Amino acid sequence: MEIRTKSLAQLVETNYAFGSVLHFFGIDFFKHPEETLERICHRRHLSATIIERELQARQQRERVSPVSLMVGYPVDMIVAHLRQAHRVFMRRRLPYLLSLVQGAAPASLPAPYRETVADLQIAFPLFAEDFIRHVQNEEVEMFEYITLLDDAAYGHVPSWQLYQALGKTSVAQFAQAHSVEDDDMRKIRELTQHYQVAADCPLLVRVLYAELLAFEEELQTHAELEDRLLLVKAAKLEQKVRALLGQQAKLN
Repeated sequence: MEIRTKSLAQLVETNYAFGSVLHFFGIDFFKHPEETLERICHRRHLSATIIERELQARQQRERVSPVSLMVGYPVDMIVAHLRQAHRVFMRRRLPYLLSLVQGAAPASLPAPYRETVADLQIAFPLFAEDFIRHVQNEEVEMFEYITLLDDAAYGHVPSWQLYQALGKTSVAQFAQAHSVEDDDMRKIRELTQHYQVAADCPLLVRVLYAELLAFEEELQTHAELEDRLLLVKAAKLEQKVRALLGQQAKLN
């Protein structure tokens, strides 16, 4: 019951990540900072019990590197995990971050943050557009190619289609592109001076910077899973498929 009777601002003060949980249920804490969770749930016909459960789950959740967890996973399951992560990024993380950026009124902020937040309101939507384009390209090109290799290893792809795909691209090309694109949030990090805030910084800006940092860490973990696990496994798979094609060519 303690969670329900706290104001939204108090809840988010205890754990900045609570803001994203509330946003998922359509509640922007910075628009109703003094309203209690119980009251806003009653007014909006939401289940306070369900939201309270999600808040508690978020509080107890431990961050474990998916790289160590998924070392023994097959390629198709790693691709499925990464696709799901992309959906979370685009459907939950980016919309929430955009709502924080757009919800901040630069003129009402202390002087040290006015210009930075005003710049973020221009820079972050552009970053989001580029990021979505990057994710879409990755799904259509890299994931589809690796899935084709995985299917080919089980003999489910015609030889002509394999020759065509192997002639157009390679895992090495994707790995090289990744090494260039690895630091997606460098400009945002530099703009916010590495997400540094003073103790008296307004709650909304503290939450925004904390969520930007958390998102950058999520992207780094995501890239690590792609670079250190998926692409390594895919390179071995590609070698196997090329060897199978070579054997077929000798038989013909």
